Amino acid sequence: MALTWMFERAHSMAITLVSWTIPPLLDAYAAWLFIPTAPKMEERLMIFPPPWRIIAGATAWATRKYPFRLVSRTRSHSSSDSSRVVLRTFTPALFTRMSIRPNLARIASTASRMLCPRRTSIGNVSTRVPQVAISDAAFRRSPGLRAHSARSAPALASPTDMAFPSPLEAPVTMATLPVRSKRSSAIASLPFKTVCYYFVQIAARGILPVSGRNSTRRGDDMTRKRISRRELLKLAGTGTVVAAAGGLGQGLLLPRNLWAAPPKIKGPVKIGYQAVLSGTLAGYGEFHKMGAVMAVEEINAKGGIAGQKVEMEFRDSTLKPDDAIKNARYFVDSWGADFLAGIDSSGQALALAPVVQQLDRVLMVTHAATEKLTEEMVFKKGIKQIFRICTPTYQDGNAAAFIAKDFPAVKWATVSPKYEYGFTCWKMFQDTLKKLKPGVPFVAESFAPFGTTDFRSHINTILDAKPDGLYSTEWAGELISMVKQGREAGLFEKVKHVIFPVGAAMDVLEGLGKDMPDNIWIAGRYFFLYPNSKTNGEWVARFRKRWNHYPAYVSETGYSSIYAFKAAVEKAGSKDTKAVIQVLEGMSMNSPAGNRVFRKEDHQAIYDVAWGKTKADPKYPFKIMGEMKVIPTTVCYNRPPFEGPGTAPPF
Repeated sequence: MALTWMFERAHSMAITLVSWTIPPLLDAYAAWLFIPTAPKMEERLMIFPPPWRIIAGATAWATRKYPFRLVSRTRSHSSSDSSRVVLRTFTPALFTRMSIRPNLARIASTASRMLCPRRTSIGNVSTRVPQVAISDAAFRRSPGLRAHSARSAPALASPTDMAFPSPLEAPVTMATLPVRSKRSSAIASLPFKTVCYYFVQIAARGILPVSGRNSTRRGDDMTRKRISRRELLKLAGTGTVVAAAGGLGQGLLLPRNLWAAPPKIKGPVKIGYQAVLSGTLAGYGEFHKMGAVMAVEEINAKGGIAGQKVEMEFRDSTLKPDDAIKNARYFVDSWGADFLAGIDSSGQALALAPVVQQLDRVLMVTHAATEKLTEEMVFKKGIKQIFRICTPTYQDGNAAAFIAKDFPAVKWATVSPKYEYGFTCWKMFQDTLKKLKPGVPFVAESFAPFGTTDFRSHINTILDAKPDGLYSTEWAGELISMVKQGREAGLFEKVKHVIFPVGAAMDVLEGLGKDMPDNIWIAGRYFFLYPNSKTNGEWVARFRKRWNHYPAYVSETGYSSIYAFKAAVEKAGSKDTKAVIQVLEGMSMNSPAGNRVFRKEDHQAIYDVAWGKTKADPKYPFKIMGEMKVIPTTVCYNRPPFEGPGTAPPF
């Protein structure tokens, strides 16, 4: 409820208490606004001279409840969003000059306010003009207050007495010109949205030709005129709006700081990142964090993404699908993330695919490698929100077979993880090697459950089969344990040809140190000595300076994922998921790992990764790649439609 008091003379003060609400449709124009400011006022109100002895009732009454009204000029306003505002201290509205003594019959207003949790039409206040003109009425309105629009304005109102900057009003379809106006303003180079907004006011005042007629508003002529959308576009294109705006006068209040095009992107840009930060694989999460944090620091130091600051929050994925889903929902629903990244587990990635589709956020996978994520979830099921920036199982399975085909080894065996990743890679390795080297036998396989620390039984299974070659996709601490126990059992003396598709991971190389056997073929999603490019060399140097550590492959994929978001958002000019997806599809980007291209069909990043034989180097406290080979992605990656002849290597 709001009571307005009218005073005897000028220099009086009044306070109007109204409910704090957000003007309808304000969110759509928030990018244009600057926070209004005003000098701090004392918390007491002083009224001089005293009011009249008799006040014949309230001049305005704002109802708390009012039935929903259908407005003919508005077909529909619907939105699932609701506006929220933090309650602030009420600020009195100042009146430096007031009208004659109150007269309830002459000054009466009716305020109405829609009580609806969704956005509705703007509230209107209708008043009659007092007999004596009111001039220089100034007030300061907080952006949280609902705007009241007068249908008939007093004479000689001065727009310069309004506090600036002030919020831009919600768009209107009809308006009226004050009785008399003295000032004019020139408009030049207005942004398109601003021109459209002013054009509606100009057309309503009759300054522009409307409905095929030239009509200039005079005196108290309040006849409203309409203009079609086609005429609006035609006039806007010919510059008529700009020409007419100069003669609009003081009835058009020009908001400040709107001469440049309004930004399309509202900050900050929020990225929710999850990786394993607990248990035996916690080191991977820390490597993820190093790369991603470094990217955020660099981007923010150079102005952010499209001028907006980047914020990132990390959460522990724990490798459990349920936890990954909870994290994703928290990032989007509670924290307000614009993008998602990370994920180490293939099982988590597959579980998250339908969830991110529901949340409608792009997920950039930086570690999980299952080919089912891109082949089935993206290509076949059409979940467009999934992208992968790291190499998939094609590198660990197909490419490994191209390395193995040149070995003199005849019989192969495996010790691999007992879950999706291990099964898929082993099958892919067998299928491709059989095509490359028909008749090759596979004599033993032993799958170790996640978290295995004692590999002696698995090693004995391999030794009993007496293979010539050993293929293993064990990784992280489990690979370290298997290698150390294999050395004790003489495994690497008896099996001469060994392939570790993820043996080039930094945690494995550092964890084994000199215990890593020589001449083992290793690879990863990235190795810090490849490619031999300026971009990679400079990045490795910056990484070492920042963290006093060599980058792991998840450090590089985490780092590059943030830059992929930056490139896509800035090219799209928006954080909108659909717009970002359209840019990412087929996008090429330079990165420490080399040039990456996101394949449009399945959103898989295409880039080459090196394989190499382990050797000691006095420059490093761990084994590195000596002899290197690169199996091009054009040779080893599966191709859409991923079924039928010509979709799996060799081609």
